[in-house]
Amino acid sequence: MADTSGTLKSIERLKREKRNAKTRLTRERNKLYELLSTTKASKNTIRRYISKIKSEFLIIEKLLNKLKEMFIFERIPESETEVEKIEREIDEIDNQVDVIIEAAETHLKERLEGGELESITPSGSTHSEYEIQQSETEAANKRVLTLQAEENQKEEELQRKAVELELAKQRTDEARKIVCIIDARSHNTTPKTAHDSDETCSHSQLPQQVILPSFHGNKPPNLF
Repeated sequence: MADTSGTLKSIERLKREKRNAKTRLTRERNKLYELLSTTKASKNTIRRYISKIKSEFLIIEKLLNKLKEMFIFERIPESETEVEKIEREIDEIDNQVDVIIEAAETHLKERLEGGELESITPSGSTHSEYEIQQSETEAANKRVLTLQAEENQKEEELQRKAVELELAKQRTDEARKIVCIIDARSHNTTPKTAHDSDETCSHSQLPQQVILPSFHGNKPPNLF
Protein backbone atom coordinates (compact mmCIF):
# COMPACT_ATOMS: atom_id res chain seq x y z
CA MET A 1 0.00 0.00 0.00
CA ALA A 2 2.88 2.34 0.82
CA ASP A 3 4.47 1.66 -2.57
CA THR A 4 1.22 2.48 -4.39
CA SER A 5 0.83 5.67 -2.41
CA GLY A 6 4.41 6.66 -3.20
CA THR A 7 3.88 5.97 -6.91
CA LEU A 8 0.73 8.09 -7.02
CA LYS A 9 2.54 10.94 -5.28
CA SER A 10 5.39 10.70 -7.79
CA ILE A 11 2.87 10.86 -10.63
CA GLU A 12 1.23 13.95 -9.13
CA ARG A 13 4.64 15.59 -8.71
CA LEU A 14 5.59 14.87 -12.33
CA LYS A 15 2.27 16.29 -13.51
CA ARG A 16 2.89 19.42 -11.45
CA GLU A 17 6.39 19.81 -12.91
CA LYS A 18 4.94 19.31 -16.39
CA ARG A 19 2.30 22.01 -15.83
CA ASN A 20 4.99 24.43 -14.64
CA ALA A 21 7.13 23.68 -17.70
CA LYS A 22 4.14 24.19 -20.01
CA THR A 23 3.47 27.55 -18.35
CA ARG A 24 7.06 28.61 -18.99
CA LEU A 25 6.87 27.34 -22.57
CA THR A 26 3.67 29.30 -23.22
CA ARG A 27 5.25 32.45 -21.79
CA GLU A 28 8.38 32.09 -23.94
CA ARG A 29 6.33 31.29 -27.05
CA ASN A 30 4.09 34.33 -26.59
CA LYS A 31 7.15 36.53 -26.07
CA LEU A 32 8.73 35.20 -29.25
CA TYR A 33 5.56 35.91 -31.23
CA GLU A 34 5.72 39.44 -29.86
CA LEU A 35 9.37 39.80 -30.93
CA LEU A 36 8.61 38.54 -34.43
CA SER A 37 5.97 41.24 -34.86
CA THR A 38 8.51 44.04 -34.43
CA THR A 39 11.63 44.94 -36.40
CA LYS A 40 13.39 46.29 -33.29
CA ALA A 41 14.17 42.86 -31.85
CA SER A 42 17.76 41.75 -32.42
CA LYS A 43 18.36 38.46 -34.16
CA ASN A 44 20.34 37.15 -31.19
CA THR A 45 17.40 37.88 -28.87
CA ILE A 46 15.12 35.90 -31.17
CA ARG A 47 17.64 33.04 -31.19
CA ARG A 48 17.75 33.04 -27.39
CA TYR A 49 13.98 32.62 -27.22
CA ILE A 50 14.14 29.84 -29.80
CA SER A 51 16.69 28.13 -27.54
CA LYS A 52 14.49 28.60 -24.45
CA ILE A 53 11.45 27.16 -26.22
CA LYS A 54 13.38 24.11 -27.42
CA SER A 55 14.81 23.55 -23.93
CA GLU A 56 11.39 23.74 -22.27
CA PHE A 57 9.96 21.33 -24.83
CA LEU A 58 12.74 18.82 -24.14
CA ILE A 59 11.95 19.05 -20.42
CA ILE A 60 8.22 18.55 -21.01
CA GLU A 61 8.87 15.63 -23.35
CA LYS A 62 11.09 13.88 -20.80
CA LEU A 63 8.58 14.47 -17.99
CA LEU A 64 5.72 13.10 -20.10
CA ASN A 65 7.76 10.05 -21.13
CA LYS A 66 8.59 9.44 -17.46
CA LEU A 67 4.88 9.63 -16.65
CA LYS A 68 4.10 7.20 -19.46
CA GLU A 69 6.66 4.72 -18.12
CA MET A 70 5.18 4.89 -14.63
CA PHE A 71 1.66 4.24 -15.90
CA ILE A 72 2.88 1.28 -17.96
CA PHE A 73 5.23 -0.43 -15.50
CA GLU A 74 3.43 0.37 -12.22
CA ARG A 75 0.09 -0.94 -13.57
CA ILE A 76 -1.84 2.14 -12.49
CA PRO A 77 -5.64 1.91 -13.01
CA GLU A 78 -6.77 3.24 -16.41
CA SER A 79 -3.12 3.30 -17.52
CA GLU A 80 -3.97 2.72 -21.19
CA THR A 81 -6.19 5.81 -21.28
CA GLU A 82 -3.54 7.89 -19.50
CA VAL A 83 -0.80 6.73 -21.89
CA GLU A 84 -2.93 7.69 -24.90
CA LYS A 85 -3.57 11.14 -23.39
CA ILE A 86 0.16 11.62 -22.77
CA GLU A 87 1.05 10.66 -26.35
CA ARG A 88 -1.55 13.09 -27.72
CA GLU A 89 -0.22 15.83 -25.46
CA ILE A 90 3.36 15.27 -26.67
CA ASP A 91 2.23 15.48 -30.31
CA GLU A 92 0.18 18.62 -29.63
CA ILE A 93 3.03 20.45 -27.89
CA ASP A 94 5.51 19.28 -30.54
CA ASN A 95 3.32 20.76 -33.28
CA GLN A 96 2.99 24.08 -31.44
CA VAL A 97 6.76 24.28 -30.98
CA ASP A 98 7.40 23.41 -34.63
CA VAL A 99 5.09 26.22 -35.77
CA ILE A 100 6.74 28.95 -33.70
CA ILE A 101 10.29 27.74 -34.41
CA GLU A 102 9.63 27.61 -38.15
CA ALA A 103 8.13 31.12 -38.04
CA ALA A 104 11.14 32.45 -36.12
CA GLU A 105 13.69 30.82 -38.42
CA THR A 106 11.85 32.12 -41.48
CA HIS A 107 11.85 35.59 -39.93
CA LEU A 108 15.62 35.46 -39.37
CA LYS A 109 16.26 34.15 -42.87
CA GLU A 110 14.20 36.92 -44.48
CA ARG A 111 16.03 39.60 -42.50
CA LEU A 112 19.44 38.22 -43.48
CA GLU A 113 18.41 37.90 -47.13
CA GLY A 114 17.12 41.48 -46.93
CA GLY A 115 20.62 42.74 -46.30
CA GLU A 116 20.87 42.83 -42.50
CA LEU A 117 24.23 41.94 -41.04
CA GLU A 118 24.63 38.97 -38.73
CA SER A 119 24.31 39.79 -35.04
CA ILE A 120 27.67 39.99 -33.30
CA THR A 121 28.26 38.90 -29.73
CA PRO A 122 30.31 41.06 -27.32
CA SER A 123 33.27 38.73 -27.84
CA GLY A 124 33.19 39.47 -31.55
CA SER A 125 32.04 36.06 -32.80
CA THR A 126 28.69 35.12 -34.29
CA HIS A 127 26.32 32.57 -32.75
CA SER A 128 26.70 29.37 -34.76
CA GLU A 129 23.87 26.87 -35.05
CA TYR A 130 26.06 24.30 -33.30
CA GLU A 131 26.63 26.60 -30.31
CA ILE A 132 22.91 27.27 -30.02
CA GLN A 133 22.10 23.55 -30.09
CA GLN A 134 24.78 22.84 -27.50
CA SER A 135 23.35 25.53 -25.25
CA GLU A 136 19.84 24.10 -25.64
CA THR A 137 20.99 20.58 -24.80
CA GLU A 138 23.02 21.65 -21.77
CA ALA A 139 20.16 23.73 -20.35
CA ALA A 140 17.64 20.93 -20.82
CA ASN A 141 19.94 18.29 -19.31
CA LYS A 142 20.68 20.45 -16.27
CA ARG A 143 16.98 20.99 -15.72
CA VAL A 144 16.22 17.27 -16.01
CA LEU A 145 19.03 16.40 -13.59
CA THR A 146 17.59 18.88 -11.09
CA LEU A 147 14.12 17.35 -11.43
CA GLN A 148 15.50 13.82 -11.04
CA ALA A 149 17.43 14.82 -7.91
CA GLU A 150 14.27 16.31 -6.41
CA GLU A 151 12.32 13.18 -7.33
CA ASN A 152 14.90 10.88 -5.72
CA GLN A 153 14.94 12.96 -2.55
CA LYS A 154 11.15 12.88 -2.22
CA GLU A 155 11.00 9.14 -2.93
CA GLU A 156 13.60 8.52 -0.21
CA GLU A 157 11.52 10.57 2.22
CA LEU A 158 8.41 8.56 1.35
CA GLN A 159 10.26 5.27 1.84
CA ARG A 160 11.64 6.43 5.18
CA LYS A 161 8.17 7.44 6.37
CA ALA A 162 6.75 4.10 5.22
CA VAL A 163 9.40 2.24 7.26
CA GLU A 164 8.70 4.41 10.31
CA LEU A 165 4.97 3.74 9.98
CA GLU A 166 5.53 -0.01 9.76
CA LEU A 167 7.77 0.05 12.86
CA ALA A 168 5.16 2.07 14.74
CA LYS A 169 2.50 -0.51 13.83
CA GLN A 170 4.74 -3.33 15.05
CA ARG A 171 5.39 -1.57 18.36
CA THR A 172 1.67 -0.98 18.80
CA ASP A 173 0.91 -4.66 18.14
CA GLU A 174 3.59 -5.77 20.60
CA ALA A 175 2.28 -3.38 23.27
CA ARG A 176 -1.26 -4.66 22.71
CA LYS A 177 -0.11 -8.27 23.17
CA ILE A 178 1.68 -7.39 26.40
CA VAL A 179 -1.48 -5.77 27.75
CA CYS A 180 -3.44 -8.88 26.81
CA ILE A 181 -0.96 -11.15 28.58
CA ILE A 182 -1.07 -9.03 31.74
CA ASP A 183 -4.86 -8.99 31.63
CA ALA A 184 -4.97 -12.75 31.15
CA ARG A 185 -2.65 -13.33 34.12
CA SER A 186 -4.85 -11.19 36.31
CA HIS A 187 -7.64 -13.68 35.58
CA ASN A 188 -5.35 -16.71 36.04
CA THR A 189 -5.69 -17.63 32.38
CA THR A 190 -2.17 -16.99 31.19
CA PRO A 191 -1.96 -17.73 27.44
CA LYS A 192 0.76 -20.09 26.33
CA THR A 193 1.51 -18.33 23.07
CA ALA A 194 1.06 -14.95 21.41
CA HIS A 195 -1.76 -16.49 19.37
CA ASP A 196 -3.45 -17.58 22.59
CA SER A 197 -3.06 -14.06 23.96
CA ASP A 198 -4.88 -12.67 20.93
CA GLU A 199 -7.72 -15.12 21.46
CA THR A 200 -7.78 -14.32 25.19
CA CYS A 201 -8.12 -10.60 24.42
CA SER A 202 -10.83 -11.20 21.89
CA HIS A 203 -13.08 -12.89 24.46
CA SER A 204 -14.54 -11.41 27.61
CA GLN A 205 -13.06 -12.65 30.90
CA LEU A 206 -16.27 -11.99 32.81
CA PRO A 207 -18.11 -15.11 34.04
CA GLN A 208 -21.30 -15.80 32.20
CA GLN A 209 -24.60 -16.34 34.04
CA VAL A 210 -25.97 -19.88 33.83
CA ILE A 211 -29.77 -20.07 33.58
CA LEU A 212 -31.26 -23.29 35.01
CA PRO A 213 -34.71 -24.58 34.01
CA SER A 214 -37.50 -23.89 36.50
CA PHE A 215 -39.59 -26.74 38.05
CA HIS A 216 -43.20 -26.77 39.22
CA GLY A 217 -43.31 -27.96 42.81
CA ASN A 218 -40.50 -29.03 45.11
CA LYS A 219 -39.26 -31.94 43.03
CA PRO A 220 -38.16 -32.11 39.46
CA PRO A 221 -40.54 -33.95 37.16
CA ASN A 222 -40.07 -37.66 36.67
CA LEU A 223 -38.44 -38.08 33.29
CA PHE A 224 -39.02 -41.86 33.15
